[in-house]
Amino acid sequence: MINDLTLQKLQDLTRSELYDTEYGDFLYETVETRDTLDDFKSNCVKWAECDNYFRGSLGEFSYIGWVNVQSRKGEMRNPITIIDLGEVRISFRADIRDLL
Repeated sequence: MINDLTLQKLQDLTRSELYDTEYGDFLYETVETRDTLDDFKSNCVKWAECDNYFRGSLGEFSYIGWVNVQSRKGEMRNPITIIDLGEVRISFRADIRDLL
């Protein structure tokens, strides 16, 4: 579970474009994971277009993402970003750079 201080930081860093404390939830469907950013980079070899990734930081939080990937055959290609929040990571189908 993500603590309230971390959620407040996410709201402040993205100007409520990712998490909104007033709304009380993420604005995108997110998945919490224990996989590290390096795990995602290593495991993405099964995805279409996984060689075109980006890395960066959002304040103290590191992230990795892909502009247009297909994680399973038959699914649409979408952007994906994974943000490292310390004990957990969140994954969502958007390019974090578009929210900053």
